[in-house]
This record gives sequence, structure tokens and C-alpha cells, in this order.
Amino acid sequence: NGYILVDMGECTDTKVVLPYIYEGLPVVGISDYFNLPDTVTSLTISGNIKTIPAWQFYAHQGLEEVILLEGVETIENNSFASAYPLKKIVLPTSIKTIGWGFNCDENTLIYYSGTAEEWEEVENNTNIYPMFPLSIDHSYTVSTNDVTRVYYFIPDRNMTLTVTCDVDPWNVYLYVNGESIEYTDYITDAYGNTHVIYKIELFVGESYCFEFGTTWYEPVTVTIEKG
Repeated sequence: NGYILVDMGECTDTKVVLPYIYEGLPVVGISDYFNLPDTVTSLTISGNIKTIPAWQFYAHQGLEEVILLEGVETIENNSFASAYPLKKIVLPTSIKTIGWGFNCDENTLIYYSGTAEEWEEVENNTNIYPMFPLSIDHSYTVSTNDVTRVYYFIPDRNMTLTVTCDVDPWNVYLYVNGESIEYTDYITDAYGNTHVIYKIELFVGESYCFEFGTTWYEPVTVTIEKG
């Protein structure tokens, strides 16, 4: 049992959070007749709402940000089609199916809360490729066969990030927020293996997008550390 959201009532806020609970019962769905005013620029959908109905926010002229909280599982066909003002969408790890017609602007940033491996399990009927959270003190394996993956990181304080790639400097690339980063140093270990080192200054209050890859014929290990 629960409520279906049918209208905005007297709410005139530009940033809207759809409720988890109303009068003691969960809000579990959105009516096909629900109309979100074009004055709304940010929408957060609670995890009690499992499905975003087809055509629900089609061609919305105001939405710039959509955040789906953990629990949302399905985005039906054309739910956000032609909603071109959209600049940011956050997808939870609970998402299982994304319908076709997810044709937002190419500059829309799509954040996924899970890993690249978890994303592979999503039934994705679109051509969207989200960004994944960058983990500190973690190693990634990249190869020339990989689909380009972009990772995001939002520091909670000013810090230096060290990125080490186990390959020659001319066989690896690193972009941060779309800009090519020059390596800081490279070393050769006792076994004759080369390690390329990048030092990147990050600042609290900023968000960063990392893209790294290789032209080397074998998989390359990329390690992320603080300091």
C-alpha cells in the first residue's frame, strides 16, 4: 500500500524532492498525469518510487539536475527524452533498466554510484556512458579494448592525488576535466619496468572528471593514491 503522486499541489519550489512518505504511508509511484512545472530546475526522486514512467519528463524545459536515490530501479522509454536543459543526472546502484530515448544533450553529466562492473549488469537500451566514482588507494586495469570510462571525484579537503601507471609515458594518457595532464616523473624499477607518475592538486568544493587509457598492447595497471 502507498500513495501515487498526482500533482505538485501548492508547491512552487524550483528545487523539488519527491517525498518518501505521506501521512504515514510510502509514496510508491508517479501518476502518468503528474505534471512537473517548467519552473522546476532540480528534481530528487525517492527510492520508494521504483519506476520512472515512460514520457514522464519528456521535453521538460526547466530541469537541469535529476537525482535518483537508492531504490529506483527502472527508467522507462523516453522518460527524459528531449529534456535538453539537463546538465546532471545521478543514477543509483539500484538501477536495473534504462529504456530507449534517453537522448539528453551530449554535455549532460551522468554520474553512476556503482562500479563499472555493476554497470555492465544494467539493461541499458541507450547509448549513454556514465561516470564512475574514483576510489582512492585502488588500482584499475585499462587496455586499448576498453570502452572509454570516465571517473569522478569530489574531494572533502585540499589534497594531492598521485596516479601511477605501469607503462612508458608515451603509451598512456590522462585527462582531468577534459584537459591533458603531463606526467610529473617516471621511474624504472629493478626489473626494468617503467612507472609513470602524475601529481595532481585537488581542491575542496571542486569536482573532477578523470579519464585514463593506454595505447599499449597489453593491459596497464593504474593506481590511485593520496599524497
